[in-house]
Amino acid sequence: MHTFLFPFPDLPTRAILERSVAWLDEHEIDIVYADSELTHENGLCLPEYTELDAIVKILASTKCDGIIAQTEYGLLPSAILCKQMGLPGISPEAAMLCTNKWLCREVLAQHGLPMPRYALAESLSDVRAFGLFPMVLKGVATTLGRNVVMVHGPDELEDKISELKSRIANAPDIIRLKAFARITGLDLGCDPARQFLVEEYIDDIPLETDGLVFDDTIESFGVTEQLLTAPPNFYLEGYLLPADDAPNVEAVTIKALGAIGLKHAGFSIEFRGLKLIEINARLGEDDGFPELFKTVRGEYAILDWLSYLKYGQATQRQSQCYAALAYVNCYQAGIVRDLPVAPEGVTIVARTGQVMFAAPHPDIAPHLAYAISTHPSSSQKAYLSARSKIDKISFVIG
Repeated sequence: MHTFLFPFPDLPTRAILERSVAWLDEHEIDIVYADSELTHENGLCLPEYTELDAIVKILASTKCDGIIAQTEYGLLPSAILCKQMGLPGISPEAAMLCTNKWLCREVLAQHGLPMPRYALAESLSDVRAFGLFPMVLKGVATTLGRNVVMVHGPDELEDKISELKSRIANAPDIIRLKAFARITGLDLGCDPARQFLVEEYIDDIPLETDGLVFDDTIESFGVTEQLLTAPPNFYLEGYLLPADDAPNVEAVTIKALGAIGLKHAGFSIEFRGLKLIEINARLGEDDGFPELFKTVRGEYAILDWLSYLKYGQATQRQSQCYAALAYVNCYQAGIVRDLPVAPEGVTIVARTGQVMFAAPHPDIAPHLAYAISTHPSSSQKAYLSARSKIDKISFVIG
């Protein structure tokens, strides 16, 4: 029996693994979940994700054969432990680049990757000197859209900069990044509690590439088009896989992965057109992602990853169809009072009693349900089919 630690598992992937008991038994794999929301009866109870020293100490005391480093909050402690224990996993250097947006931009620029214009800023005068509107201000470390503000014109600058600086001074994502730098001895290249990124806003098609890097072998699941709400919210309404028009995006993906030295990891890379926006060193964590990628490639990515961790052999899969994922979202504050009966092909992710938040609350998580459909030749037609399934249901929120 091989035991794998899974620090801070995302809910969609954990649900897949809990339904895959027969597969895990067949391959003699045991999963030990570790999270701040668990009790000792059903896994390892960890502190909050910012308390990196304590997390590493707890995880290091647990005997295991491998670590599943496939989530945002699990990335940094896993990188530390994989190096300490000599296990296959993302290196601390690559993990730093995928968390520290400033250093990542600098490395990608050295390799000639297409990106928005960017600069490191600390003051109103720094941002004014950048001079491109609209622009995006970001903390050096951001997660799930936190520590990000959009500025449409000069009259907004002072308030927006003040808002962002008040966030990053004690932001959990910044605290976590600074702890990682201290533990690993890696240079942050800036002071992320005071300095931030200013970037050109790119008004182009939102695209994404996802996949696995087993060692020197890269498997891309294809180029996905994101369907977003209108600005300034940019919440996801759905995904098209493969995107109808995404020339050269996968080539840029492969070059970017090589530039940051990413190995033994998943990846989720955001683009606007051909401009590279962000590299995440993990599988995508959105609701329905495991099912969307299984629909296209024929197997859950996390199961192929576990096979790799145990057997050391990469499993390459090819796209089999066009697919799309469509969401039912809620953007108002309230409590979910009643759930609909899910028709065939619809998955309900909301819970009765769940608290919903409105933008710009940092805990906004608008997905209530999703549906996935396929088509032999068009992801747009697959999306219309998926949308028709979920347009029939409604939730009571008050």
